[in-house]
Amino acid sequence: DKETAEIGQVVTYTVTGVIPDTTGYSEYVYKIHDELTKGLDFVNDATGTALEAGATTVNVKVAFKEAGVTDASTAPTTATIDTANSKKMSLDLSAWVKANQTNKGKEFTVTYYAKVNKDAEVTNNNKASLEYGNNPGDTTTTTPSEAKTNTYPLDIKKINKKTSGLLAGAKFSLYRSETDAKDGENAITVTGSNGNYVVDSASTTTEFESVENDLGGYNLRVNGLEAKDYWLVETQAPEGFNKL
Repeated sequence: DKETAEIGQVVTYTVTGVIPDTTGYSEYVYKIHDELTKGLDFVNDATGTALEAGATTVNVKVAFKEAGVTDASTAPTTATIDTANSKKMSLDLSAWVKANQTNKGKEFTVTYYAKVNKDAEVTNNNKASLEYGNNPGDTTTTTPSEAKTNTYPLDIKKINKKTSGLLAGAKFSLYRSETDAKDGENAITVTGSNGNYVVDSASTTTEFESVENDLGGYNLRVNGLEAKDYWLVETQAPEGFNKL
């Protein structure tokens, strides 16, 4: 539900499927597989409730799209987390679709959630695919459907105008609204040092500081921002200089 997000925000994913016709098949496989990149973590709900350490399942919601359709069985409420990779989950709907042959051809949705974490990159991918077939030993897996959620860095180059040299010791805060910027309230909280910072809702630090080293065309970076307007305020100038 988001094409861009800030670190700490929750993204809702919805996969749409169709009840297949399994007439004549004694067995039928229907599994949804999902894999997140390192900038995303599975969570249990839209508020971002984290999975417990070592959790083997994550909450999902399966529901028919059309109003008034009666579920002929009980849809699963959890998907399985890969024990070797917490970024992978699988939802086995095989028994459920076979029990819902009175609803064959009907569309249903699977909803689940992930939170953007501190390892977020500019593009954070989520790939979902369907494994299906009437022979459990020889199934077909679709090409993954890919959802991209972008998060961005804000790069700042603080210089001495007279010398064009990089200027260290300038402190800044970042705000989501002009009112907050003017009032000095609700600044975005960060963690980090040495010119590199990331958005962190659990932190109490609201200032970030430029360094004298060139970090790649900038000497101060705040990573993990969604695409929108922000207000940047210099809170402390380097010694011997005035604030902006």
